[in-house]
Amino acid sequence: MSVRILAIGDLHLGRTPSRLPEALREQGIEAFELTPAEGWRRAVRYAITKAVDAVVFAGDLVESSNAGFEAYGVLRKGVSELTAAGIAVFAVAGNHDVNVLPRLAAQIPEFRLLGANGCWEYGEIEQRGQRVARVAGWSFPAPHHRRSPLEQRPDLPDDGLAWIGLLHCDLDASSSSYAPVYRRELEDLSASAWLLGHIHRPSLRSAGTPLGYLGSLVPLDPSEMGDHSAWLLTLGEAGQPVALEPVPLSPLRWETLRLDASALAEPKEELWGALIRGVEQRTLEFEDEAEGLRVLGLRVVLHGRSSALSALRGAARELESQHEVFPAGRLLAFVDKISVEAQAAIELEELARGRTPPALLAARLIALRAGEGDAQALVSAARSELEAELAKPVYAPLGEPPALSDEDLRSWLLKAGEFALDELLRQGPEP
Repeated sequence: MSVRILAIGDLHLGRTPSRLPEALREQGIEAFELTPAEGWRRAVRYAITKAVDAVVFAGDLVESSNAGFEAYGVLRKGVSELTAAGIAVFAVAGNHDVNVLPRLAAQIPEFRLLGANGCWEYGEIEQRGQRVARVAGWSFPAPHHRRSPLEQRPDLPDDGLAWIGLLHCDLDASSSSYAPVYRRELEDLSASAWLLGHIHRPSLRSAGTPLGYLGSLVPLDPSEMGDHSAWLLTLGEAGQPVALEPVPLSPLRWETLRLDASALAEPKEELWGALIRGVEQRTLEFEDEAEGLRVLGLRVVLHGRSSALSALRGAARELESQHEVFPAGRLLAFVDKISVEAQAAIELEELARGRTPPALLAARLIALRAGEGDAQALVSAARSELEAELAKPVYAPLGEPPALSDEDLRSWLLKAGEFALDELLRQGPEP
């Protein structure tokens, strides 16, 4: 019979995601409905509905000791519901909850904290009274730990029972103060999977032995963009992983929205409409992705070339300050920030008529685009400079440099020249 485990990464109970606009309340959504606590409640319902055998946490279950009282009630209620359904609960402590999680675990008998005080420990998963798998875990003994948890290896019975490793650590970061461990150390052990916490961007993959970060269940700030989920791991009868799938349970998601500003001749009048259309289109991409998704936070990037760059920047600042919330289908979307990466639309031929530094640079860009005049001399000079740089001893460990065609060099010169010209023009009046 297969064994099913619901794995949850950095939950951070007691924390509210940042950058949520007050306007969400006007649309009927309170901030507490988008918190990790709501993600945990959803995970409990999912685990019971799917009749999983165990729920495991890879550390930083609680934000900090200050959040202990707030986390206790919601954690205890969820654990009680799981254990009443015959579902075991295991966790390890991370750097955030190294002090508070042992105290909470002592108050919730059904909650099994593994590896307290930095010593490996294991718990067993049962089905109808029979042992079917083990969970081996190591917990942070202090908020900082500069040594590898695998200096002491898990000591497990040699009875052939499959096991998974649960660890909060910094993978392949030897100088880290957060339990540094090498991937190869984990791969050398016989675990059916390594479920890791600490990094909020998920990196777990199903190919081969699952090994990687579970990621945060609910994004805590705009830097945590893209997919966030719990993970359902299924082990076959021989203990081999037969399925690994993300389970999106977060009510909140962050994404980037890129808009081309090139066609906005009058940004003050036109940017608003372009933004609405872009938000609606971006929101549609997530309409059916996860039933529980309620709010989409967006960071907008305006790119391209603008003939009214100053007006575009002003319009962007004005719209950003409004913190608008857009109802879009069954979701709500809001714009947190608008970044202007657009560059000035430049008429090179007109600019090149002068004798200023921008004019001289514009003339060279014209030649490079056409492949005429000074183009070949510029490419040859760039090749000589690059070859001289790559011949320095510091680059020797990298081996032979790749062969570069004249077209490669011309393309790079154009990009570098256009960037330099934009910077020169930014220092003066807009063309």
